[in-house]
Amino acid sequence: MERRYRISKLKGEFINKEIEKEYSLFYTEKTIPITRRIIMIVAFMNFLFILPDYFTLANTELFVKVIFYRCVFFIGFLIFYRWFDYSDNYADYFKGLTLMELFAISSFLHIYWIYQPVNFLIQTMGLFLAMVVLVTIHNRWIYVLIVKIFMLTGILAITLIGEKEPDVSIVLAVTIYSVLTASFLLFRDYEINVYKRRQYERSMALEEISMKDFLTGALNRGAFENELEKALERWQRHGSVFSIVMFDVDDFKTVNDTHGHMEGDLVLKELSEMVIKETRKIDVFARWGGEEFVMILPETDTATTLKFVERLRTKIKGSSFGKVNITCSFGVTQIREGDTSKSIFTRMDKYLYLCKRRGKDMVYHDFEKLLESDKQKI
Repeated sequence: MERRYRISKLKGEFINKEIEKEYSLFYTEKTIPITRRIIMIVAFMNFLFILPDYFTLANTELFVKVIFYRCVFFIGFLIFYRWFDYSDNYADYFKGLTLMELFAISSFLHIYWIYQPVNFLIQTMGLFLAMVVLVTIHNRWIYVLIVKIFMLTGILAITLIGEKEPDVSIVLAVTIYSVLTASFLLFRDYEINVYKRRQYERSMALEEISMKDFLTGALNRGAFENELEKALERWQRHGSVFSIVMFDVDDFKTVNDTHGHMEGDLVLKELSEMVIKETRKIDVFARWGGEEFVMILPETDTATTLKFVERLRTKIKGSSFGKVNITCSFGVTQIREGDTSKSIFTRMDKYLYLCKRRGKDMVYHDFEKLLESDKQKI
C-alpha cells in the first residue's frame, strides 16, 4: 500500500490532507443528490407530525407552540437544502451538514422538552429512527460521533430533568440499548468509511495505470488529449493562456539500429524522467507516440516558456542516456483565438518539420508572430 494512501485508525480518513480532500470532493458530488432527498423526506415527515400532535395535545397553547417549532424546523431544512447549491468547499460542506444535523436534533429535543407530559418510550423510538437516518447521510465519521453523543446526552438530560417521576428502570434500559445501538451504527459507519476509501485508492490506482505510458511513466496520448481539451475550455471560458511544446529525439532510428531497441527504450525512459523533474506540478507532460513528447505549460508567458524550453534542450544535449548521447528538436506555440486541438497539432508538426530541415537540435517558435499580431490589433 502506498504511504500517501494511509488511513488514520482514529478518524477513518486519509492521513494525507490533499488525498482526503480529493476523496471528499469526489464522493460528496455523488452523495449530494441523495442527501438532499433525505433532507426533504425528514422535513416533510416532521411537518406531518402536526396531525398526531393535534389529537394528542389537549392544551391549545402547547399545540400552537409545537406547530411553530415544526414550521421553524421545516423552513430551516429548506434553507439547508438550498445551501448545497452554493457550497463548493468540501470542508464547509461537512461543517454545514453537521450544523444541519445538530439543528434537526435540537429541534427534536426542544419539542420533546415542551411536550410534557410525554411518553418516554414513544420518543425513544424517534431517537432510534434519527440514529439510523444519520448513518444514511455521508459525513465525516468524527462529526457523526459528535452528533450522536449530543443526541443521546440531550434526550437523557431532558428526561431526567423534565420528568417529575421518571421510571428509572425504563430510562436505564433505554439508555443501555441506545448506547449499544449508537455504538454498532458508529462501528458500521467507520468500517464503511474505511472501505470506501480503500475503493477510492484502488480506483485511483487503476485510473493512473490507464493514463500512464507503461514505458516512460509520462501521461499517454489519450490522457494528454483530455488535458488539452480542459485547457482549451479554460481558455475559452476564462482566458487562461497556455503554451504547448512538442519535441522528439533527433535520429532516434539510428539509436535503435546502432544500439538495439532495449537501449532505445532506456533512452526514452531516462529522457522522460529528466523532463518530469524539470516540470512543475501544474504542467502536463505526455508521450505522444514513438520518440515524440508533448507538454502543456499553463499560465506561462513568452519569456518563461522559451527560457524553460531552451534550458531543457541544453540539458538534454549535455547529458548521457545509458550509452547514448542525444539531441532533441522542439516546436513551441501559444494558444491562439479560434484554436482547436487539431489546429494546434497541425502547427506543431509543421514546426518540428522546420527544425529537422534547419539542422535539428533547435527550438522553433512563433511568439514573434504573435507579438506582431497583438501590436497590429492595438
